[in-house]
Amino acid sequence: PLPAAELTAKTCVPCEGGVPRYTAEQAAEQVATLPGWRLTHDATRIRRDLTFRDFRGAIRFLNNVAALAEREGHHPDLHLEGYRTA
Repeated sequence: PLPAAELTAKTCVPCEGGVPRYTAEQAAEQVATLPGWRLTHDATRIRRDLTFRDFRGAIRFLNNVAALAEREGHHPDLHLEGYRTA
């Protein structure tokens, strides 16, 4: 697995082929190094839930993620639940 510090220095490579997918085992090993993140039941995505003080904080966070994702050419599924959990 890559260290978290090394992951943050990387940029996203769009899922257009040419980059092999992690196996479920590789994904589980990698996500185990990322505090607060978990692997989905089908081992195809990672997930993290964050609860903010209020609606505005959650929306501000989602807008920041959206801007970064757009710059990276990566478009993750983003969700707001219970007015303040992203």
